[in-house]
Amino acid sequence: MEFSLKDAFRYPFKNFRSFWNFLWIFLPVIGWFFLYGYFLQILGSVATGKDKALPKSIGFWTNFVEGLKFLVYLVPLYIVLGLISWLAPGWVYVLLSLFAGIPYIYLTPRYAVSRKFQDLYDFPIGWAMIFSHFGDVVLFIVFYIVLAVVWGIASILIITLVITLPALSYGTTYLEAKLYARASPKKSTTKKSKK
Repeated sequence: MEFSLKDAFRYPFKNFRSFWNFLWIFLPVIGWFFLYGYFLQILGSVATGKDKALPKSIGFWTNFVEGLKFLVYLVPLYIVLGLISWLAPGWVYVLLSLFAGIPYIYLTPRYAVSRKFQDLYDFPIGWAMIFSHFGDVVLFIVFYIVLAVVWGIASILIITLVITLPALSYGTTYLEAKLYARASPKKSTTKKSKK
């Protein structure tokens, strides 16, 4: 599956109507949950090969519920990391945060495809993907930095943030889903035919 920086720049603008879903960020809490759900929808769509353009929202309240559910599912992780930050020295917290956080570049799209709670916490699978596709992970990080720098420079005029912030968010989500799709077994991205 193609993993292209050029496509990451183009992807946010292929369905300009859906591009404006990002404006829900200005509606505190409710809009934020919707956006989490919409980003999960993008991850799932791109990871399963529907990567031609931003998907049309499956519905405000559906994405709201999916975003809320995703954040609730992450609460155990935040509780554990919070306890560690309170009880352990700073360097231990940093190391454990990296250990827990890095696999999420694979686990989040995996959850977006399956919608199974356990897929958010399958750290052995997440780390196996990191190590077995290390070159792709490095490429993802480089592409992420390039997107951030280019869209950051384009944001020097504050008014352009209405375009550059969504473009950066959608572009990096696209890359994350592509990374997942490249690293995943082929069976996880195809549907079984009915007999």
